[in-house]
Amino acid sequence: MRKFLATSLLLVLLAFPSNVLASLVGTAFGGVALPYIQADDVEADSDTGYDFGVSLGWQLNDWVRWDAFEFHYISVNNANVLGNFTTDNLALGSSARVGIFKRDWRLHPYISAGVGGSRISHEQGPVILYEWALEWNVGGGVEFQLDYFTAVGVRYRYRSADLDTLGSVMGSKIELNMHTIGVEFAFGGE
Repeated sequence: MRKFLATSLLLVLLAFPSNVLASLVGTAFGGVALPYIQADDVEADSDTGYDFGVSLGWQLNDWVRWDAFEFHYISVNNANVLGNFTTDNLALGSSARVGIFKRDWRLHPYISAGVGGSRISHEQGPVILYEWALEWNVGGGVEFQLDYFTAVGVRYRYRSADLDTLGSVMGSKIELNMHTIGVEFAFGGE
C-alpha cells in the first residue's frame, strides 16, 4: 500500500509543470483564540483557547499568495451567561493574501481574507452536538524571510460563523466570533 501511495504521489507531482511545483507554499500556524458568542441580543466572552492550522497553496506572483487548502482546529472553553461548555471548531477553507512577497525584501506585510466550512462541536458534560456553518475571516500579518524558502511571522485573523443552533445556547440567531493571533511558519514559494 505504501509503494502505491508513493508512486501515486510521484506521478501527480510529475504531472505538474515545474514552475507550478516551485511556487508551492505550505504553512504551519499555532496561536491563541479569543472568542465571544452572540445569541440574539446577548453577548458573552469566553476563555482564551488555542488555534492550530496548516495550509497548502501557491505564490502566484510577488503580490498575491493563495492558500488553496487551509485546515484549522480551534478549541475554547465557555463559562459565561450562556452556559458552561466547550466549543471545538474544525475549519476547512481557502484564503488569499495580498501584500509584498518579493524575495529581495526581508519583511512581507500582507492582508488576508478567506471563506470556508466549519464543523462546530458543542460539548456539555457527556453530550456532544455538532453543527455546520459557513465561516469567513479577515486579517493580516507580517513575515520575516529567514532564508530563500523559509519565513516566520505573526498573523492575526477575525473569524465569524453564523449558526441556527449551538447546543444549549438559546437564540434565533447565534454568531460565533473569534480573534486569533499566533506564529506562522511558511515554507516554499518562488
